[in-house]
Amino acid sequence: MIMPDTELGILLLAVLFDITIGEPPRHLHPVVWMGWVIDQMDRRIVRRGGACDIIRGTGVLATTILLFGISTFLIMEVAGLWPLIEILAGGIILKTTFSYRYFRDSIKAVLDGLRGGDIEGARSRVSMLVSRETSGLDAPHLVSATIESAAENLVDGIIAPLLFFAVFGIVGAVIYRVVNTADSMLGYRDSPYRDVGFASARLDDILNFIPARIGGVLICLACGRGFDVMIEDRKRCTSPNSCYPMGAMAGGLGIWLEKPGYYRINERGRAPDVEDIERCLEVMGIVFLITIMIGVGMVSIAGS
Repeated sequence: MIMPDTELGILLLAVLFDITIGEPPRHLHPVVWMGWVIDQMDRRIVRRGGACDIIRGTGVLATTILLFGISTFLIMEVAGLWPLIEILAGGIILKTTFSYRYFRDSIKAVLDGLRGGDIEGARSRVSMLVSRETSGLDAPHLVSATIESAAENLVDGIIAPLLFFAVFGIVGAVIYRVVNTADSMLGYRDSPYRDVGFASARLDDILNFIPARIGGVLICLACGRGFDVMIEDRKRCTSPNSCYPMGAMAGGLGIWLEKPGYYRINERGRAPDVEDIERCLEVMGIVFLITIMIGVGMVSIAGS
């Protein structure tokens, strides 16, 4: 069992790693390994549809959870023989479950492209943030897609993994990241993933239920407004969670956010412009700081 003082050291070291170093090389990144394992098992599934595919997809998810959950537990058990090594190993592992710097830099790249008039470059960069087709998006919709991605990534890229760490320890944070990675790869509503990705999508919805709502509230606090839009538009998305942070961000910035043909959040808002990305980055920084403070508080309370 990891002691509270050690957990606090792990959390602070992980944050330091994220701010100063960022992401490890792809070949050393556990999330890349998770994706590789999921992909290898998915390739071997013969699609038959219905319950058979749901069972197979559940097996993929369960196997990946067990593999990375047990591996993390064993690593931390061995590292626990030496307190400083335990903090170092825990900090490295925890860092790989969340990312502030990477998403901040990715969003800044879009901002720089739009400010420089490089619309095609901005479309290319936005395509790496969202799953929608970006080749025909105009500037307001590129800004919208960028801010939507930022709002969602605040939840599943920062708030959720750090909250899972504070409550369930490092293994909990790793398991959350496995589920979220599986959902991003398999959790689509269309064939051939509809049934195979069912378990991943539903479990991701469950695990993000509380973090998404906390994230929405934190965004409203950072903006000083937006709660009314978050509540009014919380059901506009097909996901039970996504519209909480996106609605809060739209209301907080006073803009609409739209995925053409799917949803439009805060219809009373003005069209988003390039400078709203700058404001969004400021909100991200504030929410990241508040989340760290919450995590430190939760770990400290657990040790009192």
